[in-house]
Amino acid sequence: MNRRRDNPNPLAVSLVKEIDGYNQDKKRRRALMNLETRLYDERKLGLEQGVKIGIDQGLTQGRQEGLTQGRQEGREEGLAQGRNEGRVEAIQAALTFFKSQGQAPTEVVANLSQMFHLSQQTAQNYYDQLAVKQG
Repeated sequence: MNRRRDNPNPLAVSLVKEIDGYNQDKKRRRALMNLETRLYDERKLGLEQGVKIGIDQGLTQGRQEGLTQGRQEGREEGLAQGRNEGRVEAIQAALTFFKSQGQAPTEVVANLSQMFHLSQQTAQNYYDQLAVKQG
């Protein structure tokens, strides 16, 4: 907006006169400055509150996502651990069965390897660990 008084827009001329009136009257100018200061403070306070609310909501959402992810990881870990324990129990039962049939240690290892799709070394390790436990 052009601040000249000869502006053809009557609204602009009226606004320029009003602004000049505020600038010349110290009391009105002080009131306007106080109003602007309060508005600035309110905006600042609103922004701070908005940021705090946003942070709180973000933390809540992050916790919820973390709990969900933690539960899922715990479930997966529990299933894997359960499968592993079940596999060890099955290998131990097979080992006991093969030994009760009078099979030689090399036959037992070969049968464990074939039955559970293990390498010879892994089957031998299971045999060594479980045979010692069974005594």
